[in-house]
Amino acid sequence: MKACILLLNVLLLSLIQIIFERIELDYITINEGTYKNFRMYPYAGYEFYNGFRENNLTFIITDDQGNVLIEQNNDSSDAMIAKPNFFSLNDGKEIVILLEIAAEYSWGQDVFWIKNDTIYHTGYINLIVALENGLSIADYCQIRPDGNNLLMLFEDVPLLELGYIDKEYEGKNTKCVITPTEVQITVN
Repeated sequence: MKACILLLNVLLLSLIQIIFERIELDYITINEGTYKNFRMYPYAGYEFYNGFRENNLTFIITDDQGNVLIEQNNDSSDAMIAKPNFFSLNDGKEIVILLEIAAEYSWGQDVFWIKNDTIYHTGYINLIVALENGLSIADYCQIRPDGNNLLMLFEDVPLLELGYIDKEYEGKNTKCVITPTEVQITVN
């Protein structure tokens, strides 16, 4: 009997899909000091700074003591927007940030993964949703743990991989495997 209950529990746990929750964080606009013209998003012992005006395209992650852990500046391109999209697992024990880089339309996402108090800048996903003039994939994806990696799955929307030669994919057949050191796009 105990063996049957244990087997049933294992089967039920395998059916439960653990996914990162997309979260909308409130921010504080900073008007003076070191982080003048930044929006600061406090969450789970970190502070995420997203610049605007003269600091546009700068993204900084600090710990709650103010120590800079990551500073990303995307001002070497013609981009006009760097917009963070936050995903959380277990109330901030793991965090994924998709930092959308855009002008009039999305150009892709810089990916940051925080796990066990370690921040990984895993790479850049040069995918956009091929609707309108190009939309952010952050609104059309689901992120879930997959062993020691993360798996990003997409809704049934057309995706466009930007590059020397643009490639179009069906969202339902495309996934991104996110490791601590890279992002791999795979298409079935």
